[in-house]
Amino acid sequence: MNVGDEFVLDISSIAHGGHFVARHEGRVIFVRHAISGEKVKVRITEISKNFARGDAVEIVNASKDRIAPACRYAKPDGCGGCDFQHVEPQAQRSYKAAIIKEQFKRLAKMDIEVEVEEVAPTLGWRSRMQFTVSENRKIAMYQARSNKLIEIDECKIAHQSIRIADLNAQKLPPGKKVDVAVGSDGEVVVAIEGRENFALVNQNVNGFNFSLTPESFWQSASGALKPIGDTGRITLIEESASAITDARRNFANYANVEIVEGKVERELKRFVKGDVVIIDPPRSGAGERVIRQILALSPRTLIYVACDPAALARDTEILERFDYALDGIRAFDLFPMTQHIESVARFIRRG
Repeated sequence: MNVGDEFVLDISSIAHGGHFVARHEGRVIFVRHAISGEKVKVRITEISKNFARGDAVEIVNASKDRIAPACRYAKPDGCGGCDFQHVEPQAQRSYKAAIIKEQFKRLAKMDIEVEVEEVAPTLGWRSRMQFTVSENRKIAMYQARSNKLIEIDECKIAHQSIRIADLNAQKLPPGKKVDVAVGSDGEVVVAIEGRENFALVNQNVNGFNFSLTPESFWQSASGALKPIGDTGRITLIEESASAITDARRNFANYANVEIVEGKVERELKRFVKGDVVIIDPPRSGAGERVIRQILALSPRTLIYVACDPAALARDTEILERFDYALDGIRAFDLFPMTQHIESVARFIRRG
């Protein structure tokens, strides 16, 4: 098998990462742009010792779940921003639920039932986008698993106020990042790497007004945003300097909110007790070291916000070992047309 070879293959289950599985002469092939149950022509794009990767370049027998992609860039050799534009949205959620179940079965040795809940809309939902400027001074996205830039003049999952054609009309600096965000007030903020003259993004969530730096992280699907409580003692620990600046500005008038800047694993040592702990770790998960530090606070409840089901499953196994039981899990399709899933799990202390 060589890169560029083409084979007609049967597609089986979905795999974590936006791929479906096929096999050729015993070798596993992870295929983009395919769907379970289809027969497709696969072009090999990458080969490693134990598996290969490929793109479905021709559909021989199509799945009933296949639809025409809304975006003309969602195709082999096209933009890598979306994984499932060719899959009917309800079927996308079913496949994502299957991924969560498989990760828990494999990594946590648990059989769970979970539904990936719809979060409308399926297009035009993304209020934050980061682009790269091509050598031609055009807005571009990366091809999947590649450093190749694909120039675009529209993005179907971007909020309708993010007008890429207007950005392309500007003299953008080649190679720079461009962050674009839309506030709940409809104002569009553009931040170009190396330039500091950008405005703050305004988000109103259930009556609470946030002002945010465009480069800071917050949920790009605005339907996911929820306000912080105004009772009890709340401590926020964060490493990102821009997020800390945003937090200090937004919670300046909340005497019950303490903001701590630094690495979680270092700053947790300052505390001896926590009643309820909410963690939103990076894609790699929290890991045993951080989990041990959190559990040293003897929380009665731990809420885990996860952007990767594999990391959540690995950390669930650790929490179960230390007598914190998985009490419930919900999953949300905050990122339709992509492989990404947001899950929220609750753990309670046994005994």
